[in-house]
Amino acid sequence: MFQFNFLDNTVTSNEHSNTSESDSCNPHNAKEVFPNPSVFTQTVDNVRTLSYSDNLDIRLISDVTFPSNSLLSTAESNHSDLLAGVYEGGLKIWECTHDLAKFIVNENLNLTNKNVLDLGCGGGIIGIIACVRGAEVCFQDYNEDVISYFTIPNVHLNSQTKKSRFYSGDWESFSSIVCTQYDIIFTCETVYNPDNYSKLCKVFAQCLKPNGFIYLAAKGHYFGCGGGLNDFVEFLKHKTEFRSETCWKYSNGLERAILKIYF
Repeated sequence: MFQFNFLDNTVTSNEHSNTSESDSCNPHNAKEVFPNPSVFTQTVDNVRTLSYSDNLDIRLISDVTFPSNSLLSTAESNHSDLLAGVYEGGLKIWECTHDLAKFIVNENLNLTNKNVLDLGCGGGIIGIIACVRGAEVCFQDYNEDVISYFTIPNVHLNSQTKKSRFYSGDWESFSSIVCTQYDIIFTCETVYNPDNYSKLCKVFAQCLKPNGFIYLAAKGHYFGCGGGLNDFVEFLKHKTEFRSETCWKYSNGLERAILKIYF
């Protein structure tokens, strides 16, 4: 059984590592994942409530048991936040997720009737907030079991399943199978690995409407990984058709920021 630390604000050199490229046999080829009602009937021993305003509380399961044949069993036995090519940290709520959630609420972003992609969604906090604020949301994460046993139950706990679709898989594979274009793409803590910048931007280019916006929340640098927001901004400038502007920044300690990205 995994236990989650929802308010862990520490960053170490072991939090992220490089991910190998997927091939034709990769179990993380993109696919749509459908809610399994039997998961909803399982006893939830612990539910956390995260409050982002006086009238917005998000309920999340704080532990989950995976099937014995789950790819996440290795991560569970190693007490690992990430295993390259197996599990990309989707079970932990990183602090930039809280930054983006508060930003959406504080800036009162208009999401009514918007088509939204929560890319690298993990527990689904950002997408759930978007649903509550009137959006139709696609939740995407690398690992299918994260989607099935963590994201979907969280969305169900917040009564937003009917407004949602779910996908798992590698970004490059995801961009090749999804035909929808989104008004807004939200993504958090997804720029730690420079090797994945091209795949991430391919999703942006494929899935963003011409007049749409991307909100990306991340740290300035991820120690031990070589990536971070500063490097990603340079990548955007020199290797993509996107522009970006900083719409929120925290500089007391390790820099964190939110970028607004657009064509």
